[in-house]
Amino acid sequence: MIWDIDGQEVVVKIKDGGDVEVIQWEEDKRVISVPALLSREEAAWALRSIVRSASVLSDPVSSVDSLELFDKVWRLKREPHVPSPFIKGGIIYCKSGKNTLTSKQKEAVREALYRQRLMDRIGYWEERFNVLVPQINVRRITRYPFRLCNRGTYITFDKKLCDQSEELLDYCVCKAVLLFANSPGSERGAVLKKYFPSSAFLEKLIAYAYGTDIRH
Repeated sequence: MIWDIDGQEVVVKIKDGGDVEVIQWEEDKRVISVPALLSREEAAWALRSIVRSASVLSDPVSSVDSLELFDKVWRLKREPHVPSPFIKGGIIYCKSGKNTLTSKQKEAVREALYRQRLMDRIGYWEERFNVLVPQINVRRITRYPFRLCNRGTYITFDKKLCDQSEELLDYCVCKAVLLFANSPGSERGAVLKKYFPSSAFLEKLIAYAYGTDIRH
């Protein structure tokens, strides 16, 4: 069967066991084998990771000209007159002089783009659920992607959440806003499943990344 993964047609072959493997990866033909026990959501997640890695390998960019963010490797284009970093057409644009970006500068770009994405999705879910979150913080949290702080008066998101996919980030933001709004557990679960059909799998990814369960 043929799946569309991030805009690329991939031939998927089912096998009895083992891991997801690349059988063939060429410009005109891409073939991957998937164990039958994997759910479609789990297989699709694994395939996306492979497709992104294979795409980067087939069209390499140097570490100087790339940036890892939201579980992807992005092309990085430096412009002297860019006021703040932004993403357009799959490329990250940021301000820079003639010298290459240092690790500290790259981290600053990552954090700026993460905060942009975070505030964009918070605004979206605030409007959707008719709630206002007065304060958002970002800092390192070791066991949770987010926390409701000071008796639920504001939300703190993990600084490393930007390493996860955009879908997982959006899911965490949606859930955090629902918790902030004191949405009942049963209602919250139904809402999350409505907007994120693969919510059960996303919870597995959170448990794997943070070693904890936030299904409460």
